[in-house]
Amino acid sequence: MVRRVQVGRTGLSVGIDIRKAAVKLAVSNIKRLKATSQEFASQASVCKIELHNVFMPSNKHQVQSKFY
Repeated sequence: MVRRVQVGRTGLSVGIDIRKAAVKLAVSNIKRLKATSQEFASQASVCKIELHNVFMPSNKHQVQSKFY
């Protein structure tokens, strides 16, 4: 599931994927967008793309999950 949220210059955007190729593509796309779009470069938040091999439970399981 992908959620789109407008963050703005002072925020932080984090993308997570389990595939190295997807992370590499996302980083490349962000660099290209910054280089070709003055509006994006001046208005976008910091974008972090991370490689994680993790399971993220769906919302219906959030109640059952306990984080300490």
